[in-house]
Amino acid sequence: MCRSEGLEQRVQERTTELKQRAEQLARLSSQLTMTEQDERKRLSKILHDGLQQYLVAAKLQVGGLIDQTNDAAVKQAAIELENLLGESIRVSRSLAVELSPPILHEAGLISGLQWLSRWMSDTHGLKVELVMQMETPNLTSDVKVLLFESVREHLLNIVKHAKTFSARVEVSQEDGRSLRVTVSDNGQGFDPASIPVFGDKEGGVGLFSIRERINLIGGRFEIDSSPGKGARFTLTVPLAVNEPVEPELNAQPITLDGPVSAKFPRPEGKIRILLTDDHSVMREGLARLLSHEADFEIVGQANDGQEAVELAGTLHPDVILMDISMPRLNGIDATRLVHQQHPHIRIIGLSLYREEERAKEMLDAGAVFYLTKTGPAIELKAAIRSSMRDHQSNENPLSRLY
Repeated sequence: MCRSEGLEQRVQERTTELKQRAEQLARLSSQLTMTEQDERKRLSKILHDGLQQYLVAAKLQVGGLIDQTNDAAVKQAAIELENLLGESIRVSRSLAVELSPPILHEAGLISGLQWLSRWMSDTHGLKVELVMQMETPNLTSDVKVLLFESVREHLLNIVKHAKTFSARVEVSQEDGRSLRVTVSDNGQGFDPASIPVFGDKEGGVGLFSIRERINLIGGRFEIDSSPGKGARFTLTVPLAVNEPVEPELNAQPITLDGPVSAKFPRPEGKIRILLTDDHSVMREGLARLLSHEADFEIVGQANDGQEAVELAGTLHPDVILMDISMPRLNGIDATRLVHQQHPHIRIIGLSLYREEERAKEMLDAGAVFYLTKTGPAIELKAAIRSSMRDHQSNENPLSRLY
């Protein structure tokens, strides 16, 4: 073998080795992103499935006590306790959502960014203009999470450093194979050479980390800024080619055979209610609250959306209280199936989170109301009675709700 051939072989070997190492780093970066997100989801789930459910159940019971007691002192004490529980729920819910927004994992990046823009306005006073030049992008889970966290980091940096109250997030497609997300502001700007390499003292992930992770997945991260002229951050990532994973589905769809059922006769004056929630403490709390009402009758409880669909066909309730986030079949898909098979049943969507996208999906699926579990008990009772009055008078409550 001549010297040139030996040199060429060594170059090829080194090139192959470098390519393999790049692929390994990309996999490690993806695993790191998902490991971080899994831990966030785990902590968020602990708050949602544990602490928040007990707090909400307690608030429901206190709300029932307020309606039942005639003692002014007891009523006032109960109102103060209800307010305290409501604030505790708000703090817990805010922490859970910040850790891992359910809307991001259930409905995808676009809905996640819509939630983020509202959250930035409500929490930090930053008005975010969201410009979408494409529909739901096809992204792998790790890329979706990385993009979302990167955009959130940029917006938080604008709040802390840009001295402006507005920002713009633009999502567009590049050459049919890449997704481009641009975050810009008209603030004081900065010299890109002066930014911290590994993040700030307040826990930010740092622009260096964002750049490295974006590069490792085959994307690009560009900064355009100068003092006094605002800043523009552009993240370009590859779209998924063969694996349509966006949005993530929360359930396996099921279909029901048979004709649409007729309205099931009920005792005069009694509203037959089916409770659907995957948390038993929440179902029992609702059952105890509603059982005190002379015109309500709890006819059954379902652990998830699929069981709710099955019980709707056997129990024929007048009203179903339907949680949104549940295993096997989520509340939105279950609502759609029940509404198709039993259009006379009135469905009221319930959630710990008041998200406009999920509310619209629930109403579009056939629900007549969308309420938060943390609202006053009197509102839930009023919604149940209103849904039946609207049904009996052939009015459409959707036209005056949401």
